[in-house]
Amino acid sequence: MPDMAEHMRALAEATGWTSLATPDSAGVYRVSLENDLDATFFALNGRTCLIRGIVAELPASEAEALCAEAASKQVAVLRERPSILALEEVGEFSVPGENSTIPCLICFRCVPLSADRETFMLEVQGLLNDLSWWKSTMGHSETGKTHVNAIFSAEMFSGLKL
Repeated sequence: MPDMAEHMRALAEATGWTSLATPDSAGVYRVSLENDLDATFFALNGRTCLIRGIVAELPASEAEALCAEAASKQVAVLRERPSILALEEVGEFSVPGENSTIPCLICFRCVPLSADRETFMLEVQGLLNDLSWWKSTMGHSETGKTHVNAIFSAEMFSGLKL
């Protein structure tokens, strides 16, 4: 069964994201991509990888309204965008070694570490596409239009339409 380090090495090799080759002191792998698409990867209980990105930091005055807007869209897009949206409150921490100082709307997926390489790569691609879509939809991308498909090469996902 592949472990977290094996999946991260394979992902770094396939994409050229060298920052994924080594975790930080808390065991978290990080990648910063263009258009403000930053993602963290870490293992939960040695069995599951949680892939997480921040859709938006929420000023306290906007947190409730933005969450309500996101919730109204989540049900409609759940079949197309299976990543999960959640509110991360101040003081909560979903990433080991971090503690939120501002509420954030986050987008995440859980992938079993027992997943094969292709499945793992597809889940990463899915999360990044969903994160890009949510940032654009909620008006929080740098350009207003972000697309992750260009990051993934055709060889990496042979036979798939990206």
